[in-house]
Amino acid sequence: MSPYLSARLRNLRRRRRQANRVPVISIIIEKEAAAKLFEEHSSMLLGFLIKLLGNKPDAEDVVQEAFGRLMKRTWKTRNWKAILYRVATNCAYDTMRQWKSGSTPIDLETLALELPHPDGQPGQELIRAELVAELNWALQQLSFNQRAAVLLTLDGHTTREIATILKVTPGTVRNLRSDGHERMRLILHRVEVTNEC
Repeated sequence: MSPYLSARLRNLRRRRRQANRVPVISIIIEKEAAAKLFEEHSSMLLGFLIKLLGNKPDAEDVVQEAFGRLMKRTWKTRNWKAILYRVATNCAYDTMRQWKSGSTPIDLETLALELPHPDGQPGQELIRAELVAELNWALQQLSFNQRAAVLLTLDGHTTREIATILKVTPGTVRNLRSDGHERMRLILHRVEVTNEC
């Protein structure tokens, strides 16, 4: 094919792609809209970040930083919740990178895993605390994206929303979630076997 025809064909393909795109609104978020977004999503976002990072003080800092970053840029979106989680996930990743260690601090008091409250049976409180510690430790052993996919699924996000938040394909989200569940199962099984010995 001649260079002229290949260039013309590329231009035609580019025009078709541009014609098929849905227009996306480019907006700088206003202070009132940011306040409303903060009111609606800050508690869920904080819970997600506590589980992701493993402690409440860092999670609170990341929530503040995420909303600050959200207001500094012009965004091309219709889904503010996904953008907010994407920005928060990036901030959390930056925070974890600053720690420069393989593990994250564990804060059992603020861990947002909801377990049924025991009915006052002796030793149940200790068993509950040990279970929370084991689950948190298993979560911290996952890769950042696996942990985020598992936690976002537990928070009720759809596969497509998680894909937008993590900037991956829905198939990758399914793989991350599946691999994360399997790895946690193996880790918890090892802990169980070790405790029995």
